Amino acid sequence: RDRPFFHFSGFHLRASRDTHPHPLVRYLLNVLRNIRATAPWLAVGILLTALYQIHVPREWAAELFGGGGFGVLLAATLGSGVDTLLRRLELTDIALAACADALASALLEQICDAWEAEQREQLAAQGRYLTGRFAPGYGDCPLALNDELCLAVDSVRGCGVAVTPQHLLAPRKSTTALLGVAGHPVTGAPAGCATCHLRQTCAYRKQGTTCFAKTT
Repeated sequence: RDRPFFHFSGFHLRASRDTHPHPLVRYLLNVLRNIRATAPWLAVGILLTALYQIHVPREWAAELFGGGGFGVLLAATLGSGVDTLLRRLELTDIALAACADALASALLEQICDAWEAEQREQLAAQGRYLTGRFAPGYGDCPLALNDELCLAVDSVRGCGVAVTPQHLLAPRKSTTALLGVAGHPVTGAPAGCATCHLRQTCAYRKQGTTCFAKTT
C-alpha cells in the first residue's frame, strides 16, 4: 500500500534519428528509411493492382448501371490538410505515418458510405435503386476517366479535388466513383466456381464440395 499503483519511470521519449548536422543529409536519410519501410508493401500493392486489372473484365463497369444507362457521380476528399499531416509524419515517424494513412483511407470510405446511404434512401422513395460504387482504376476502367468525372461534377470548385497529368487525384485522400441507378434492385452476379481463378486447383472441389458451401 505504501507504493504507488502506477509506475511511469519506464516511459521515455524515443531518441531522434535526425542527428546529422547537415539538413540535406538528414533529409536523405529520412527518405532512405521511408523507402526501406514501405518498399515491400508498395511492391505488393503494384502486384495486386496488376492482377486486378488483368482479371476483372471491363464489362463489370457496364453491368454496374443495371442496364438503365443512368447513374450518379461522386467526388469526395478529406482535403489538403490531411496531405500536409501525412507528409510531416513521413519525415518524423514512418510507423505513425502508415497508421495515419490507413485511418485517413478508412475515414474517406466511411464518408462515401454515409453519402451513399443518404442517396439510397432518397432514391428508394422514388422507386429507384443504387448499385455499388465503381471507381476509375478498377479492372480495365481507365484512370483517365477521372478527368471526365471531375469535370462533370466541377470537383475543383465543388470540393477542391483536382486531377494530375497522370490522372491521379489531388489531394491524395480523394476519390471519385460511379453508381448505377435502376428501376429494380441490382444485386450483381453471384460469385461461383465458374468465375474463380482457383477452380483448377481448388481443394474443396477435389472433396466434392465448394468454399461457399463450407461457410454457409
